[in-house]
Amino acid sequence: MSSTRSLSHPPQHYYKLNTKQQRNWRKHTRKIEKNEALKLKYPSFQPSSDINIIHIHYKSNLDTLNELIEKAQQTKRYTLDTEGAKNKKHEKGALIQIQFIHSVNYSTIIIIETNYLPDRHTILYAKIKELWSTIFSNYNEIITWGPIEDEFKEFLHLEFNHIGKNIEDTNLQSSFRSWYFEQQKTHPEMEKCDVDDTDDDEEMDGSDEELDSTTYDDATVWSLQKAIEVTFKKFLDKSLTVNWWQCGLDLKLNTWKNQLFSRHNYDEQKEKQERFKMVQYATNDCTSVAELYFHMYPGKSNDQQTPQTPPATTQTITLSAPTITSTNITKKFLYELSDIMEDELITSLKPRFNKNEYAPRQSNYSQDELIITT
Repeated sequence: MSSTRSLSHPPQHYYKLNTKQQRNWRKHTRKIEKNEALKLKYPSFQPSSDINIIHIHYKSNLDTLNELIEKAQQTKRYTLDTEGAKNKKHEKGALIQIQFIHSVNYSTIIIIETNYLPDRHTILYAKIKELWSTIFSNYNEIITWGPIEDEFKEFLHLEFNHIGKNIEDTNLQSSFRSWYFEQQKTHPEMEKCDVDDTDDDEEMDGSDEELDSTTYDDATVWSLQKAIEVTFKKFLDKSLTVNWWQCGLDLKLNTWKNQLFSRHNYDEQKEKQERFKMVQYATNDCTSVAELYFHMYPGKSNDQQTPQTPPATTQTITLSAPTITSTNITKKFLYELSDIMEDELITSLKPRFNKNEYAPRQSNYSQDELIITT
């Protein structure tokens, strides 16, 4: 029996849901079906440049932060995305991903795991604040898919979350609709994109992962997935949008030693692999925006900084994309996400430590870096 969710064959428990729950079930099922259809139709999106991934948390060391600050001082263009952990009580952000665009061929992506930051009174925390203020200053260009203020709605609790006015914020989502409209006018032979039917009773929250339109014109708000589809004929996977982003992705946090994704019996490989997929997913949400940006504005590719050579202590790994069974993963989380409350999850995953253990000890931790070579 297939485990794929289907609008035409809802499960028995569907009929026990109230009206709002049924509407949400249909909305999520439609997204799953759409994601699977695109997965079969197009090759998966993969970044075309080398990506250096660095996790930021309480186990980061001072050398890593100092090198990042130095890189930020030489970088003028960034992409930014965030991932939130939602429950019925409150919304709280879990990840902040920032891509340092050194050139069209090389970038650094930092993943700030906000549930695992060091104590605010440590030097390490002060360095994270310094890095943040360096990025969001000097009239640097910050590229997002949607309004930049929307990305930080779930991170107001962070002390260093100050954007300021000394940046150039580029909402590529808004720019894309105008650009695409012009492309259709100047290139009438351009292939018309398929449209998706949406029930009138569906509640859409307007997020880039959910919003599609039955017409694509100059007033349309585009999803990132749709923009990648019509521009590059590639599939940008959105199956992991609803996920345990607060689980602790970096393996150095050792949260994989707890049973979370392997629901019945603990499976070390499963725990690590799911985190690996989530890192790739979060990375693609940045790199896809960057590649759209340079496709829309090819002249911008000539004003980048010279790629910086990764430090000698960096471990270089060639990664092959894992097989992602997106339907099963999404189905699993939509059904089971309510089994564990957010506060309980963080309590169980986050290590208990005292003030002394927050202090960074550079000799104990290697650099939190990973190179994706494509």
